[in-house]
Amino acid sequence: MHPILNDRANQLAHQLQASGVGPELLVGLCVERSLEMIIGLLGILKAGGAYLPLDPSYPPARLTFMLQDAQIDLLLTQSHIQADLPPTDAQVICLDRDWPQIAAQSRDNPASQVQAGNLAYVIYTSGSTGQPKGVMIEHGGICHLAQTQKHTLQVAPGDRVLQFASLNFDASVWEIFMALCAGATLYVAPAADLLPGLPLTQLLRKQAITYVTLVPAVLATLSPAEVPTLQTIIVAGEACSATLVARWQRERRFFNAYGPTEATVCATIMPCTAETFFLSAPPIGQPLAHVQIYILDEHLQPVAAGAAGELYIGGAGLARGYLNRPALTAEKFTANPLGPGRLYKTGDLARYRPDGNIDFLGRLDQQVKIRGFRIELGEIEAQLMQHPGVQNAVVVARAEASGEQRLVAYVVPQQAEDRAPASQGTHQTNGFSLSAIDLRGFLQQRLPDSMTPAAFVLVDNLPLTPNGKVDRNALPAPTIGALAVMGQFAPPQTATETVLAAIWTQVLGLPQVGRHDNFFAIGGHSLLATQIVARLRPAFGVEIPVRTLFEAPTLAELGQLLEKSVQMGVMPWSPIVRLAERPSILPLSYAQQRLWFLDQLEGAQGIPSITYNVPCSLHLRGTLDVEALHAALNAIVQRHELLRTTFSTTNGVAQQVIAPSLALALPIFDLAGQAAVDQQIALQQLLHTAARQPFDLTSGPLIRTALYRLGEEEHVLLLNFHHIITDGWSLGILLHELDHLYTAGRTGKPGSLSALPLQYADFAL
Repeated sequence: MHPILNDRANQLAHQLQASGVGPELLVGLCVERSLEMIIGLLGILKAGGAYLPLDPSYPPARLTFMLQDAQIDLLLTQSHIQADLPPTDAQVICLDRDWPQIAAQSRDNPASQVQAGNLAYVIYTSGSTGQPKGVMIEHGGICHLAQTQKHTLQVAPGDRVLQFASLNFDASVWEIFMALCAGATLYVAPAADLLPGLPLTQLLRKQAITYVTLVPAVLATLSPAEVPTLQTIIVAGEACSATLVARWQRERRFFNAYGPTEATVCATIMPCTAETFFLSAPPIGQPLAHVQIYILDEHLQPVAAGAAGELYIGGAGLARGYLNRPALTAEKFTANPLGPGRLYKTGDLARYRPDGNIDFLGRLDQQVKIRGFRIELGEIEAQLMQHPGVQNAVVVARAEASGEQRLVAYVVPQQAEDRAPASQGTHQTNGFSLSAIDLRGFLQQRLPDSMTPAAFVLVDNLPLTPNGKVDRNALPAPTIGALAVMGQFAPPQTATETVLAAIWTQVLGLPQVGRHDNFFAIGGHSLLATQIVARLRPAFGVEIPVRTLFEAPTLAELGQLLEKSVQMGVMPWSPIVRLAERPSILPLSYAQQRLWFLDQLEGAQGIPSITYNVPCSLHLRGTLDVEALHAALNAIVQRHELLRTTFSTTNGVAQQVIAPSLALALPIFDLAGQAAVDQQIALQQLLHTAARQPFDLTSGPLIRTALYRLGEEEHVLLLNFHHIITDGWSLGILLHELDHLYTAGRTGKPGSLSALPLQYADFAL
């Protein structure tokens, strides 16, 4: 740890001890991302106390509950934040205003009576009963985590670790102690620099960050080529795709981590090496040292390998329980029926693979993960039920066509039986108008933005199953009336607004957008904002930072800003790609040149390279029309020149060679009739062998397919490419087109995909 940082943390620790802080005393920490945040955290722990992170951006109602529930006697904050905090009886110390008094304290390390079993921090997570619950983690858990990180991730002095997560999430514990306990540099950046896409890319590159921990959705907004110093990537918080692993693991270390807050951040980890191919979602790996993982059935007995069961965690790092919630603690933390100690009941569904790694299969309850945020749908429902105009409510996570998950609230207004049927727009009840904007504003005063639904649908009643439970599958899809700001729809007025509206509707998946609609009120968030900005560049020829969308969030405001920028000639961007006459020798793009050079280098050494294979597998359930599938694959190959491209040299110059046509083979392997475990082992072996077959860039083809039949209505389709003709983004486009062409082919209808105005060779030119 840097001497100045250590000195200041020691001075604060002595001041806190003088104020009575010691073992088991909880101290609130409400500061912005800054050096004070780290000093405050370390000072509390050095004093022997425990910290309670309080995000100053949280709604006042949320902060009030946490302050009252934790019953803290001391709060650390900053003077410019203090006035906006809820009233509290706790003693308040401002780390900026009161620093002259703190600086008079000794810089020596304070003596502390803290033990491994004493409380280190309390982090509140979403609660299914309607109120957040505080998870109590002890000092021993942090020490175990830091030692495991140092051994597994090999963090060392000279490394630069990004502090990305909010202090209110346990990923911040992972980042902070990973760096400080290993002697590495911890980089605490302003929130604006952490926005996914260009801001985060620029930050990683400018600060030469070597270690980063991100949720997969954020990592997907970055490009490996743009962050060359990044050496180690850890993804956690939500399921990771095989495509993301294939895109990032080359020339880098890539880890897929799993763990709830109740297990001190991380319980299992999977190193995704260049020799490992994941043709479906990568496993979450194996438990950390001194952590116990059990996959049990409803009778708390271990399930067989390959069978699904609930994942339980025991051993080092297990939380003490929930603050002031003894009944919930007893429910979730149970005695280990198979050995000493306790187990935490995660509610996660999992299974063991034949190689001993663990697959995460989803949730057993209504908890969801959206962009890495752990959300209990019941908490949102309970808050909605406190609205005086709401009779009943249910919240679900719906998957959009893009794969993005969004929260949708279905609300039955009060006195539904005494009125005309509800629309998805507004309803007059009890003297006020109940609408999506009312409900959104109500929740934003009580819940973090990550828990505010993107859509509100007013319904007359909630559909029920025969046993009387809400039938979530029968809930209607939200419409524009549920997503947009309520009131008179105002169409776009200018050409700029019209283009903007088209971009917004594509990104948000809406049929229309009005000029007064707020991007963040109709389902937008920071990840989608990066997509908006990316599409503005070619559309308007200007470059704007992501934060501009936060400052001008309505269609009209952003349109005015863009028009002004274009008129003044500010924020220019490179022109869009236009068709040019093709020369006799088609050049390689810069990315292809790099891959071609590496292939030639390894080939000269007699090494058949598989480093840049990009395998992708699809698990297909239901009746499969093999002929239609084969025809759809060949139609895509014919549609995209790049899939028919090979590479050669003329007078030492590499060039693209595009075949006029290519008939793609689709070999079929029949594994039906085998026992489930034997079938899975055979499938993995076949997939692994096929994925590791090297490609010849000269002769091609650089795409291969195979179909594995597991049963009458169950197949696995393998697509394998060389990276020189595809990337993660391209795979998404290909799968979308495959779905369209297959659906059209099996019904005997022609596909309706529009002709491509540009091919990859045009881009390379």
